[in-house]
Amino acid sequence: MKLKKSILPLLMVFALPTWAANSTDGKEVKIPSHWHILPEDRADVAQPMRNFWEDEEEVKDDTEKVEKLVSRIYKAHGEAIEKSNLSLANIEEDSDKKPKDWVPWRMVVMRAGLGVSLSGTIGVLAFKGNPSAVVVWGKRDKSPAAEPAAAEAAEDGAVLMNAEWSEERLMKEVEPTIQAVIASGRVENETLFRKSFKQTVRDLHGLVQSVPMSDHGVWVPSKFRFDLGIEASGSVSFIASLGGALQVRLEWLRPKGQTRPPDPAPMVTMSNAVQPMSKGLGELVRVLSSDLQAMSEAESANSQFKAKSLRIGIGFSAKGDIGVVKAGIKTVGHIYFDRQERPSPMAMAATGYAPGRLLMIEHNPPQRHLDFARSRGFNVLSHSVTAGGAEAVYDVNRDNFRKGLAKAIEMSKIFTKPGEEAEAKDKEWAVQAVKVGFGMSVGGDIGVVNVGSTISATVKFVNTKF
Repeated sequence: MKLKKSILPLLMVFALPTWAANSTDGKEVKIPSHWHILPEDRADVAQPMRNFWEDEEEVKDDTEKVEKLVSRIYKAHGEAIEKSNLSLANIEEDSDKKPKDWVPWRMVVMRAGLGVSLSGTIGVLAFKGNPSAVVVWGKRDKSPAAEPAAAEAAEDGAVLMNAEWSEERLMKEVEPTIQAVIASGRVENETLFRKSFKQTVRDLHGLVQSVPMSDHGVWVPSKFRFDLGIEASGSVSFIASLGGALQVRLEWLRPKGQTRPPDPAPMVTMSNAVQPMSKGLGELVRVLSSDLQAMSEAESANSQFKAKSLRIGIGFSAKGDIGVVKAGIKTVGHIYFDRQERPSPMAMAATGYAPGRLLMIEHNPPQRHLDFARSRGFNVLSHSVTAGGAEAVYDVNRDNFRKGLAKAIEMSKIFTKPGEEAEAKDKEWAVQAVKVGFGMSVGGDIGVVNVGSTISATVKFVNTKF
């Protein structure tokens, strides 16, 4: 109870001042519509696509106003933290209940979600909807007890595995998860579940193992995440359906410095239906690793906030294609990419981009998306209706995608530049990182997500001076 009384006032102060700040000179501040509404969803879809770089001067005044608004939001948040009377260290445990290794409570991280409305206004995301940006405030205290983990923490409840494990080690490590699901009493056919779950894990493990691993790029895959749905009948599917009795999240970590040649032989027995997908996943990782260089190239050398990692959603089509996912309901999992601090000499000397196709999968695509793609000459590889609904597979224009990634760096400045201004050496708290969510167009363009759109990828920008 003491903890709740101490924190709740801070949370209210942290959120409320920002809503009153959503105007400049009496006028509502908005980001440009073509920053958060993708081309196929615009009312003027029949008009030529707007060129972000040509429009930059046109919207410069608007973006500067947005940056000032976000600066005020950050200032309000910083002052709320700095001036609060919160002192967790004063919350004492009863002496007879206090363990010997007890340490005082301390707050070391504070997160705030910012959302872009459908009209383009920015404010604190207090309720539902996808955040356009998550701002992570960190305390400068560098003592071991206050230092947050450098790497992205694993999701609560996620089963962690190593991409280099043998099948024997893999089955041993997933056994506790199998037993926990059975113990829940929510699976009727335990035999079917055990068999189906083990084979699904083998298939996913084989897919991850089939991806060539190399440190020769600037952006390298660091983690693969897959979500499984377990029905009451005991059946297991790649897609965690809303009707599933249980959902299990599996994460495969790639050891740093680990290399593996192209087309390695998986060390597990994969099912015949999944084995052909390994080539598609390898190509997807190779293409993304290559094209993400466009973000690094777009960054200014003196930028204080640097793009350090990216998470992108992936899915499988009914025919076995693997690609990035436009509609989140059919997201099977995510691939995480990390930017190397010191790329290898081969990476720095590399020029051009790796060959290959970048596929996008959209579940139940609106007709306007298909019409837009075809009218602009974008390749719709397939449009079919399956038992799970309609789906479309697009061959994304990679030139547009790389331009979109460069555009993402520029758009993110409305969140990162105010973070630089919030920097003050005499303050204990500062913006440590900003995670910006983006949506992806069927033509390869990229936009900041608004509260009503789906996040295709999230880029984490880290304050290099924190």
